[in-house]
Amino acid sequence: MKEKINQNPKHAEVLIAATTPIVWEAVLKNYTASQKRNSADADYIAFFRIQLTEDKNIRSAITHIAKVKSSNNDASLRKFLQKNPGILEYSKEKGKGWENSEYHKEYYLEEIKTLPKPILCRKGDGRRCQVKLYTTWDELNKATYLGDIKTISQLAQMKK
Repeated sequence: MKEKINQNPKHAEVLIAATTPIVWEAVLKNYTASQKRNSADADYIAFFRIQLTEDKNIRSAITHIAKVKSSNNDASLRKFLQKNPGILEYSKEKGKGWENSEYHKEYYLEEIKTLPKPILCRKGDGRRCQVKLYTTWDELNKATYLGDIKTISQLAQMKK
Protein backbone atom coordinates (compact mmCIF):
# COMPACT_ATOMS: atom_id res chain seq x y z
CA MET A 1 0.00 0.00 0.00
CA LYS A 2 1.29 3.47 -0.87
CA GLU A 3 2.11 5.85 1.96
CA LYS A 4 -0.48 8.62 2.08
CA ILE A 5 0.79 12.19 2.47
CA ASN A 6 -1.72 14.74 3.74
CA GLN A 7 -2.06 17.50 1.13
CA ASN A 8 -3.44 20.03 3.63
CA PRO A 9 -1.20 19.27 6.58
CA LYS A 10 -1.94 20.03 10.19
CA HIS A 11 1.71 19.12 10.68
CA ALA A 12 4.71 19.37 8.36
CA GLU A 13 8.36 18.56 8.75
CA VAL A 14 9.43 21.90 7.25
CA LEU A 15 7.56 25.14 6.76
CA ILE A 16 9.33 27.51 4.39
CA ALA A 17 8.40 31.04 5.42
CA ALA A 18 8.95 34.09 3.23
CA THR A 19 10.67 36.73 5.33
CA THR A 20 11.21 40.41 4.49
CA PRO A 21 14.22 42.19 6.05
CA ILE A 22 12.06 43.84 8.76
CA VAL A 23 10.45 40.49 9.66
CA TRP A 24 13.87 38.78 9.66
CA GLU A 25 15.12 41.32 12.22
CA ALA A 26 12.18 40.42 14.49
CA VAL A 27 12.84 36.67 14.07
CA LEU A 28 16.46 37.14 15.17
CA LYS A 29 15.49 39.42 18.06
CA ASN A 30 12.61 37.33 19.43
CA TYR A 31 13.35 33.78 18.23
CA THR A 32 9.73 33.75 17.07
CA ALA A 33 8.31 33.23 13.58
CA SER A 34 4.81 34.40 12.69
CA GLN A 35 2.31 32.98 10.21
CA LYS A 36 -1.43 33.19 9.62
CA ARG A 37 -3.64 31.55 12.19
CA ASN A 38 -4.29 27.85 11.54
CA SER A 39 -1.03 27.35 9.66
CA ALA A 40 0.28 23.82 10.07
CA ASP A 41 2.48 22.86 12.98
CA ALA A 42 6.05 22.23 11.86
CA ASP A 43 9.21 20.61 13.16
CA TYR A 44 11.39 23.22 11.45
CA ILE A 45 11.03 26.66 9.91
CA ALA A 46 13.27 27.45 6.93
CA PHE A 47 13.57 31.15 6.16
CA PHE A 48 13.19 32.25 2.54
CA ARG A 49 14.68 35.72 2.84
CA ILE A 50 13.36 38.05 0.17
CA GLN A 51 15.01 41.34 -0.77
CA LEU A 52 18.20 39.82 0.61
CA THR A 53 20.61 41.96 -1.41
CA GLU A 54 20.57 44.57 -4.11
CA ASP A 55 22.43 42.07 -6.35
CA LYS A 56 19.84 41.02 -8.95
CA ASN A 57 21.52 37.57 -9.15
CA ILE A 58 21.02 36.86 -5.43
CA ARG A 59 17.82 38.71 -4.51
CA SER A 60 16.24 35.95 -2.45
CA ALA A 61 17.34 32.67 -0.88
CA ILE A 62 16.61 30.20 1.89
CA THR A 63 19.50 30.95 4.21
CA HIS A 64 18.58 29.75 7.72
CA ILE A 65 16.63 27.07 9.53
CA ALA A 66 15.41 26.68 13.11
CA LYS A 67 13.90 23.83 15.07
CA VAL A 68 10.47 24.69 16.46
CA LYS A 69 10.19 24.29 20.26
CA SER A 70 6.46 24.98 20.39
CA SER A 71 3.76 27.08 18.78
CA ASN A 72 0.68 29.08 19.70
CA ASN A 73 -2.18 29.23 17.21
CA ASP A 74 -4.00 31.91 19.21
CA ALA A 75 -1.18 34.40 19.80
CA SER A 76 -2.21 38.05 20.03
CA LEU A 77 -1.24 39.84 16.85
CA ARG A 78 -1.66 43.20 18.59
CA LYS A 79 0.99 42.27 21.20
CA PHE A 80 3.32 40.99 18.48
CA LEU A 81 3.02 44.25 16.52
CA GLN A 82 3.50 46.34 19.70
CA LYS A 83 6.72 44.41 20.32
CA ASN A 84 7.74 44.87 16.66
CA PRO A 85 6.59 48.35 15.58
CA GLY A 86 8.67 48.18 12.40
CA ILE A 87 6.50 45.31 11.16
CA LEU A 88 3.33 47.30 11.90
CA GLU A 89 4.74 50.25 9.96
CA TYR A 90 5.73 47.95 7.07
CA SER A 91 2.24 46.39 6.99
CA LYS A 92 0.55 49.77 6.81
CA GLU A 93 3.02 51.16 4.25
CA LYS A 94 2.67 48.13 1.95
CA GLY A 95 -1.09 47.69 2.51
CA LYS A 96 -0.66 44.20 3.94
CA GLY A 97 -3.43 44.65 6.52
CA TRP A 98 -1.71 42.45 9.11
CA GLU A 99 -2.89 44.83 11.84
CA ASN A 100 -6.51 43.96 11.00
CA SER A 101 -6.28 40.43 12.40
CA GLU A 102 -6.70 39.64 16.07
CA TYR A 103 -4.69 36.42 16.23
CA HIS A 104 -1.85 34.74 14.40
CA LYS A 105 0.30 31.65 14.88
CA GLU A 106 3.64 32.08 16.59
CA TYR A 107 6.38 29.46 16.33
CA TYR A 108 8.88 29.61 19.19
CA LEU A 109 12.31 28.66 17.91
CA GLU A 110 15.45 27.03 19.16
CA GLU A 111 18.81 28.05 17.71
CA ILE A 112 18.61 29.66 14.27
CA LYS A 113 21.25 28.03 12.09
CA THR A 114 22.77 29.17 8.82
CA LEU A 115 22.39 26.58 6.07
CA PRO A 116 25.72 25.19 4.77
CA LYS A 117 24.83 26.72 1.41
CA PRO A 118 21.88 28.98 0.60
CA ILE A 119 19.07 27.62 -1.54
CA LEU A 120 18.90 30.25 -4.25
CA CYS A 121 15.91 31.65 -6.04
CA ARG A 122 16.10 31.52 -9.84
CA LYS A 123 14.11 34.07 -11.79
CA GLY A 124 10.45 33.03 -11.56
CA ASP A 125 10.90 30.77 -8.50
CA GLY A 126 10.00 33.50 -6.01
CA ARG A 127 6.27 33.42 -6.75
CA ARG A 128 6.14 29.94 -5.21
CA CYS A 129 6.96 31.25 -1.81
CA GLN A 130 5.07 34.50 -1.46
CA VAL A 131 3.69 33.36 1.90
CA LYS A 132 4.68 29.83 2.86
CA LEU A 133 5.02 26.28 1.63
CA TYR A 134 5.29 22.93 3.34
CA THR A 135 7.87 20.30 2.46
CA THR A 136 10.05 17.55 3.91
CA TRP A 137 13.52 17.62 5.39
CA ASP A 138 14.82 15.49 2.48
CA GLU A 139 13.46 17.90 -0.13
CA LEU A 140 15.07 20.86 1.60
CA ASN A 141 18.43 19.13 1.98
CA LYS A 142 18.75 18.08 -1.65
CA ALA A 143 17.69 21.42 -3.18
CA THR A 144 20.03 23.87 -4.85
CA TYR A 145 17.25 26.18 -6.01
CA LEU A 146 13.86 27.02 -4.56
CA GLY A 147 12.19 25.54 -7.65
CA ASP A 148 13.81 22.16 -6.88
CA ILE A 149 11.79 21.77 -3.68
CA LYS A 150 8.67 19.66 -3.97
CA THR A 151 5.81 20.61 -1.67
CA ILE A 152 3.86 18.07 0.36
CA SER A 153 1.01 18.22 -2.18
CA GLN A 154 3.44 17.62 -5.09
CA LEU A 155 4.93 14.65 -3.26
CA ALA A 156 1.43 13.26 -2.68
CA GLN A 157 0.65 13.55 -6.41
CA MET A 158 3.83 11.63 -7.24
CA LYS A 159 2.81 8.76 -4.95
CA LYS A 160 -0.54 8.26 -6.70
